[in-house]
Amino acid sequence: MMRNVDQFNDLNRPMMVAVSRKGFYKQLLGLEKDDRLPMTLITETEMMLKGGRIIRVHDVEETRQMITFLNEIEKGHWLA
Repeated sequence: MMRNVDQFNDLNRPMMVAVSRKGFYKQLLGLEKDDRLPMTLITETEMMLKGGRIIRVHDVEETRQMITFLNEIEKGHWLA
């Protein structure tokens, strides 16, 4: 589903994603809940790039930093 989530963009509605600390990180990578932040941020980034605009998270500050950085990259210049 995550690979094709951008197909929902045709609905012209804000898309919510909720991938924070999910159990599939344990199934795929053997990660315990407290060790899943890096994979969560990577997955959230991909979901945002595919059109996700509402993100349900556990790690608010880290996700805010990721979104801020993605927005700066999108602007096309580096922070001073």
